[in-house]
Amino acid sequence: MSQITRSTVDVHVKTEIPNQFVLSEQPVDRIRVGVEGTGWQLLRLFRQDRIRLHVKPGKSTAQQAWSSDQLRLRMSDLPTFNEVQIVSVNPARVSLSLDSAEQKIIPIELPYDIEYTKGYSNTRPLEIRPKELHVSGPRKKVRNLQKWTLDSLILKDVRNSLVDSIDLTKSDNYEKVYQITPSDLAFSLSVSEFTELKKICPIQSPADSISLFPRRTVIRMRVPTYKYNEAQDYTIDLGIDLELGSDGSNVPIRIEKALPYWMKNIRISPSTVDYLILDSLTAE
Repeated sequence: MSQITRSTVDVHVKTEIPNQFVLSEQPVDRIRVGVEGTGWQLLRLFRQDRIRLHVKPGKSTAQQAWSSDQLRLRMSDLPTFNEVQIVSVNPARVSLSLDSAEQKIIPIELPYDIEYTKGYSNTRPLEIRPKELHVSGPRKKVRNLQKWTLDSLILKDVRNSLVDSIDLTKSDNYEKVYQITPSDLAFSLSVSEFTELKKICPIQSPADSISLFPRRTVIRMRVPTYKYNEAQDYTIDLGIDLELGSDGSNVPIRIEKALPYWMKNIRISPSTVDYLILDSLTAE
């Protein structure tokens, strides 16, 4: 233990950032220092708490650097190294770049690919919370952020409702120079078993003077089993657009107002109707 020997110790770098500035690139967070001393001296060194080197850059956005010699001098001033000799520093250079701080609110985008078990589907669109993210960081980087896009959410053979979260710090967009709020995104998906429903619905004429044939049509759809009765009683308003045809012609049937999201695979049969303008026939 009294013989001179060499070893290495980690020195953790603590960067003190001036007010109104942030790091534009993530710097090294530790330096591996080669030391030389007796076995007893090295043993006392290794028994000490984590060694920290405080680095405080000046208020400049130009790159600032500390060479190997400068780092050795800085560490030689630490009481930790009083008994040993510093023989090497790795990395040999520590660089820091600052930028003015910037804040921005951007939308979150979550692409997804969801496959449901046969007979099942979602009763509402995939919901995410929050839809926006508060980002702060280097001005040059934050200004270029238009949205925070996550990796695709891929779900297979889904038959149950889901509630889960995604760690936003694991996304490709994330860098340690950013501060983001919140740090995770919650998503929920309501899923139910679906069944077929058939309804016979009247087609509304745009005026009493216009005769339609047929006057009713069949609407087929898929609905959640627990909403089957509600779907049966739901009134679906059907009509036609006269601008798409002329007297005596055949025009498509249209649904006059948006249907609930959980009514899926809407099929109308027949999907067109003939119409006649009765006033013109009377005039002749």
